[in-house]
Amino acid sequence: MAEEFPQRLESFAAEAGRRLGADVRFWCTLNEPNVQMFYGYVNGLWPPGLRDKALAVRAFAGLLRGHALAARALRAACPGAQIGAAMHLVVAEPLRRWWPLDRLATRLLETGFNWAFYDSIQRGALQLRLPGFPVLDEAMAELAGSADFVGVNFYRRHLVRFAPEAPTMVELRSGPGPLSDAGVEIHPQGLLTILRRVWNRYQLPVMITENGVADAAGRLRGPYLRSHAYAMAWAMAEGIPVKGYFHWSLLDNFEWTDGYTLRFGLYGVDFATQERRWGPGAEEFRRLAALLAAQRP
Repeated sequence: MAEEFPQRLESFAAEAGRRLGADVRFWCTLNEPNVQMFYGYVNGLWPPGLRDKALAVRAFAGLLRGHALAARALRAACPGAQIGAAMHLVVAEPLRRWWPLDRLATRLLETGFNWAFYDSIQRGALQLRLPGFPVLDEAMAELAGSADFVGVNFYRRHLVRFAPEAPTMVELRSGPGPLSDAGVEIHPQGLLTILRRVWNRYQLPVMITENGVADAAGRLRGPYLRSHAYAMAWAMAEGIPVKGYFHWSLLDNFEWTDGYTLRFGLYGVDFATQERRWGPGAEEFRRLAALLAAQRP
């Protein structure tokens, strides 16, 4: 973890706010800091490819500091800015509901992965407490009030088994539903579950900052979009203030360790020629967007 990262992000945010503030209302300081911490420093699948719990905690603290300083810089550069961080949030359920250790492992996953970042913002302190990890508990006044909304990236449900041999003491399995090209279960009711939990926990408006499906053939994308839009509409009907929806993604893209093999784009990309084509299944997004636009006052 680069020790100078928080200050560098602060400088970048100040410059972005100065240059773009007149045209931008909503700002995300970080995208999926929980994923970067766990995949980079716990299971070692992403850069820097380490498995070091002490460094994981240092990285988590650095990401929180970076968010807080970036939010402060943005508020100074463009008063009225709406600021949040985009979090990868998962529905976690015990694999064996009758087994207390699976239920405990599920709570650990939710606490450490889903909630630790925004819990720290809410409390105005850098905090992380996980078995086997160094305890992080450090006040930081700049964190308090640094988020105006919660960014939700939603893709999946995990069935959780207690696994003391694993780095985080949990094993994650897919649920029984249909799978995307990435082997991820399609579970649209999980979006409603997450939106309810975020609202109940933080009482902040919600922005769905990512949602989409790896689907090269285009057979899944239309039903996927329709079912997740229904979950979002249900949440809004319950009074949850969902302020927007961003589909992942506009174009096929590079997906970390999966490279160019997964196709998330509304527009398919021929990477050899860079040709873009409106992709199969994407028409549902156009239809839903037009429907929402027609309903605006």
